[in-house]
Amino acid sequence: MRYLFSRIRIFIPSVVTVALILLFSQPAHAVPAVGDPFPKITLPAPDAGADRDYLGIARGKAFMIGDIAAPVVVVEFFSMYCPHCQADAPTTVDLFDRIKKDPRLAQRVKMIGIGVGNSDYEVGIFKKKYRIPFPLFPDGDYTILNLLEIKYTPAYIVVRIDRGKATVVHTQIGRIKDIESFLTTLSSVR
Repeated sequence: MRYLFSRIRIFIPSVVTVALILLFSQPAHAVPAVGDPFPKITLPAPDAGADRDYLGIARGKAFMIGDIAAPVVVVEFFSMYCPHCQADAPTTVDLFDRIKKDPRLAQRVKMIGIGVGNSDYEVGIFKKKYRIPFPLFPDGDYTILNLLEIKYTPAYIVVRIDRGKATVVHTQIGRIKDIESFLTTLSSVR
């Protein structure tokens, strides 16, 4: 019996050590890395004509990020229930307005938002309450969120579009704390 207990005392720490090594050796994914292709997610064409015109998308036709008529797209991931997303909403509106007022950026940069875990109805509430001027799309079943392995909202992915190919050029988890720096990042995308 003493022999058995001595073997168990040796075995248990070994199993715990191996489990910890496996746990902490797994790669941590938050968002796609700079230089990665943006996944080919399909979004429904917006109902609002102004949103379709803004994105350059045909009525009733599903589209991918690479189909947006701009060389740079900012994709915001938010949830209407996320207090950080709610607090950052005025900043995203300000970012949109500043892009729109800058003649160079207005021609090059478009913004969209994806409401993770949110239905069409919830996305509509968020859009109306915070007066979000850019198109928002639901991700009610977390399909897009899980595909990108995003763990927290808000999150921002800046994508460069080149002949329909979408490539990640900047990622950010959390609120936009320095809008000037974010605008500089957008201006530097080639």
